[in-house]
Amino acid sequence: MNPIAACALLCAATLAPSFAIAQTAAQPAANASTQASPQAAAMMAIDWAAVKPGTQLEVVPADKPGVYELRAVITDLVTGKELMRPRLLTEAGKEARIEVGAEGATLLRMAVTVKADGSAATTSTEVRRKGVLEASQRTELRLR
Repeated sequence: MNPIAACALLCAATLAPSFAIAQTAAQPAANASTQASPQAAAMMAIDWAAVKPGTQLEVVPADKPGVYELRAVITDLVTGKELMRPRLLTEAGKEARIEVGAEGATLLRMAVTVKADGSAATTSTEVRRKGVLEASQRTELRLR
């Protein structure tokens, strides 16, 4: 399964259709659901101009060999409120990315790449406000 389709399927419960989902080699999300759920409606109500996002990231093996899951918890650092828990699947050796927030306000980008041998993962997170990069972080995680 390609990473963008996996993300679209896993994140459909928490992401509104207006949120962008992308990957390095742009491919259409086959059979991806864009129906707004109650959680997505709640996300659309967030004032992304005021949010100061914080992230907690974890990379774990998925149920299928050679597939890994990025689990994220996104909070508002001002209020302490949990905003969402997106999950992103990727195959070893391939990058998967997700963007949440609102273009022109606050946009959070997260990416994960697991080494082909599954020994480590690289995650990156960046926060943009009104198109200007405010913060970024890149982390190398040992998986075994």
